[in-house]
Amino acid sequence: MLTLGLPLVAGMNARELAGVMAHEFGHFTQGLAMRMTYVIRSINGWFARVVYERDTWDELLVEWARGAGGSAAVIALLARFFVWVTRRLLWALMMVGHVISCFMLRQMEYSADSYEIQVAGSETFAGTFKKLVMLDVASSRADAEVNEMYQERRLPDNLPLYIHSVVGRMPQGLVDALQEHLDKGRTGLLDTHPATSRRIERARLADAEGILDVECPAADLFSDFEQLSREVTRISYGWMLESKLDRVKLVPLAAAKSEQEAAEKDLASLKRFLQGLWQVDRPVGLRMDDFKTPTEAKETISRLKHTRGKIEAALPQARALYEKYQQTREERATAARARALLKAEIKIDAKSFGLNSPTIEEATRLEARSRETAEKLQARLAPFDAAQCKRLVMALGLLRVPEVGGRIRDAGALWRECESHVTALARLDAVHERIETIHRCGMCISAVADAVKDGEAKQAAVTLTRDLGRQIHDALAEVRAQLDDDPYPFEHAEEGISIGRWAVDLPPAGDDLDRLMPAAAQAMNRLGHCISG
Repeated sequence: MLTLGLPLVAGMNARELAGVMAHEFGHFTQGLAMRMTYVIRSINGWFARVVYERDTWDELLVEWARGAGGSAAVIALLARFFVWVTRRLLWALMMVGHVISCFMLRQMEYSADSYEIQVAGSETFAGTFKKLVMLDVASSRADAEVNEMYQERRLPDNLPLYIHSVVGRMPQGLVDALQEHLDKGRTGLLDTHPATSRRIERARLADAEGILDVECPAADLFSDFEQLSREVTRISYGWMLESKLDRVKLVPLAAAKSEQEAAEKDLASLKRFLQGLWQVDRPVGLRMDDFKTPTEAKETISRLKHTRGKIEAALPQARALYEKYQQTREERATAARARALLKAEIKIDAKSFGLNSPTIEEATRLEARSRETAEKLQARLAPFDAAQCKRLVMALGLLRVPEVGGRIRDAGALWRECESHVTALARLDAVHERIETIHRCGMCISAVADAVKDGEAKQAAVTLTRDLGRQIHDALAEVRAQLDDDPYPFEHAEEGISIGRWAVDLPPAGDDLDRLMPAAAQAMNRLGHCISG
C-alpha cells in the first residue's frame, strides 16, 4: 500500500506527483533486492548486539579481574582480552555488511529513479527534488508556527495548505542555502540514499521527455481538495490532542496565513527599529508613564530624527558592548552548570568550563565575577537602551496627534493595543529576576541529569535537583501570582485569560520533576512569546 501526504499533493503539479508515485511503485518491483537487504541488515543487527551489548559473563569477568587475586585474575584478564579481539573482528564484519547493504539501497534508489524519469521526464525530476526539500523544511517551520498558535488555543483549519503557504514565505537566503545543499551534496560510503546532485546528474544524462506532460496542480485531481484537507486536519488534531480538541478554536486558513505574515513583518520591523540589539532575556524598560501626547507633530518628528542620529552614532560601541554582554552571560551560565555538577559530586573537566581548578569555590567565583561584569555592561548599555525607548515612545505617541493619527487607519485601536502591550511588558519586567531563576535552575537540573544519564545518581545529585526544583516551583508560583490580574494582550480562544494563567501551569509540588520541568519550559516559552509578540 502506498500512502501519500496531502502537503505533498498541495505542493506539486500532476506531472511531479505522478513521478513521485512512479518512483515509489518502482520500489515495489524490487522484491528480491528488498529481501536481500532485509537479510543483510538483520545479520548486521545481530553483529551489533554481539559487539556492543554486555551480558552476565562480561560482568562476571570484570568482577573476577578486579576481585580475584593471582592466577584467577590473570585468566580473567586474558578472557576479557580475547573477548575484545573477537568483538573487534565481528565489528569489522558488521561494517562490511553495513557498507554492502548501503550500496544496495543506493542502487535501489537509482532503479526507482529510472521509473520516475520515464514518467515525468528528466527536467521535472530535477525540479521535484527541490520541491521535496522545500516542503520538508516548510513542514518543520509550520510545526513551530502551529505550536505557537496552539499556545493561544488557536489552530489553522487546513494544515496541508498551511504548510504549502509556508513555502511561499521562506526567506530567499534559506531558499538559496537549500539549493546550494542540493548542488554540493556528496554521497558517503554509509549513506542509504545517493546524493541529490548525483541523482539529478544521472537523470539529465538520461535526457527523457517523460510520458506525462500534465502541468495542472495535483490538487485538481481531487473533487474537493480543500474540504478533504480540512477533514484530514481535524482528524489529525483529534489524534494529537484527543479530548483537548474541544478547547481549541480552528481558524480559517486565510486568517491564519495573514496573522503569521503580519507577525513576521512585525518582528522584522521591531528588529530593524531596535538595530538588532534586543533580546527577550533583557528587561524592555517601557512604561505607560513615559507616553505623553505630543503637542506638535513637526517638533516631535524633528526630535525623532535627532534621537535616531544619536542612536546611529552610538551604534558601533553599543554593538561591541552587546556582544561582550552576551558572552559574559554565557560565561555565567557555564559557571552555574559547573557549580551544580560539582555540588552533585560529578567530576568535570575544568578547562572545558573555563575554570582554573574543578572546585565549587572556583565555579562560584567565576559565576559571581561574570554576574558583576554583566551588570556593569548592562549599565553601560542603559543610555543606548533609554534612547531606543525614547525614540519608540515618541513614534508611538504620534498616533494621538490628530494630524498624524487621522491619516492612519484604526489609529485609535492601534493606540489601545499599544497600551495593553506596554502595560504587559512593564509587568513582565517586574518578574524578570524570577524568570532568570527559572532559566538558571532548569539549566542546572538538565546538566546534572545529562551527566548521570548513564550512571547511578549520588545522593548529592538527588538532593541538589530537588532543591533546584523547589526554587523553580517557588519562582513559577510567584510569576503566576504577580501576573494573574494582568490580561493576556493578544487574541486567545479563551477571552479574559490572564498572562499568569496562560503562561504558568503550576504543578502541585516542587519535587515532582517529571511535571515541573515541562511546566517550566512551557512558562519560559510562553513568557518569551509574550515579550517578543
